[in-house]
Amino acid sequence: RTVIAVAAVAWSAMTLCAAFAGGFWSLLLLASFAITAPQTLYSPSANALIAVHHRGSRTTALSLHQAAFYAGWFASGALVALVLSTGRSWRTAYAAMGLVGIVLGVAFFAFSRGTGKSEPILTEKPAVADSLRAFFRCPSALLAGGAYVALVFVACGYCAWGPKFVALKFGLTPAAAGTGVMFWHYAASLAAILVAGVATDRLVRRWPRFRLALQSAALLLSSPVLALFGFSPTLAGVWAAAAVFGLMRGLFEANAFDRLSGARKEVRTRTNNNGGINGGISNGMPVVFNLAVKPTPSISKVQETIDMLGGENAELKIIGRHDPAIVRRICPVVTAMTAIVLCDMLALAYGTNWLATGCDSGSATGSGSGTGN
Repeated sequence: RTVIAVAAVAWSAMTLCAAFAGGFWSLLLLASFAITAPQTLYSPSANALIAVHHRGSRTTALSLHQAAFYAGWFASGALVALVLSTGRSWRTAYAAMGLVGIVLGVAFFAFSRGTGKSEPILTEKPAVADSLRAFFRCPSALLAGGAYVALVFVACGYCAWGPKFVALKFGLTPAAAGTGVMFWHYAASLAAILVAGVATDRLVRRWPRFRLALQSAALLLSSPVLALFGFSPTLAGVWAAAAVFGLMRGLFEANAFDRLSGARKEVRTRTNNNGGINGGISNGMPVVFNLAVKPTPSISKVQETIDMLGGENAELKIIGRHDPAIVRRICPVVTAMTAIVLCDMLALAYGTNWLATGCDSGSATGSGSGTGN
């Protein structure tokens, strides 16, 4: 809570200072570093605080938080357009937004509550190096981070250059172009992220890959929409493209912050010499066992058989040893039988409906762990 309040006040104070910048380089320094640096402290702390207070509806809560960002960005764009349309300087817009932000930061610190003493916290915090190592060794985290960086890059370009592009192409005033570009985009984003947040909390338990499917579809569909925004010959087509792009952005960002926030601290044993099973009970580690496969022996005894070509009784006698190795053929059989046994244990512990609907919160997770059998 303190980090969030300090970041919000510092962020807004630097915005206020930008209104008094004496030249291009000082304004660039304030706008590119002094304003954005406190923002990097705000987002992780805010998402963590929301995740603590909203465990069963975390995606919905994070979507509401991001929706507030959309509303703020649109309101700020409308404020800038209003200030510029009245003939006032850009300094007035920076000063107004800075003062409002300082008031909001102080109000947040005064009226909000932290995690509280009853909330569980990690007594042992991982080192920064360990956290970075875990992140860069996780392909899913790298892909999710890369996708979000790409989306933010495109969104920033849209907000920075979209109004000027529309104004020059269709002869609109800067205020009208900026209002249209911001309104249609963020109105659709606001509606999409609210619906997607609620839908995710309801569907992700039955379909664990719902987050990935929704984000992938949103990213893929947003690319042609941006092309339509640039090449549409009519203003109505541009506004429609802006709205659809905002819709895709809202669907993506509904799960962007909840992808890894629900991960629990992994508890592992120092070694796994027992193969994940202690006294017949799985302990959460991977279930590992060794299997010895004896080659199928050649039978030297004379056997009665049938000569299929001649249709007569015959005798089969093998001379020498021709023992086939069935190691490669036995591996899928053993893997399948192990999976069947684990499914039986899960069905005994949680019922057969669990196999169809998936694991609810608090049920067993992992490969063969937590069944108690």
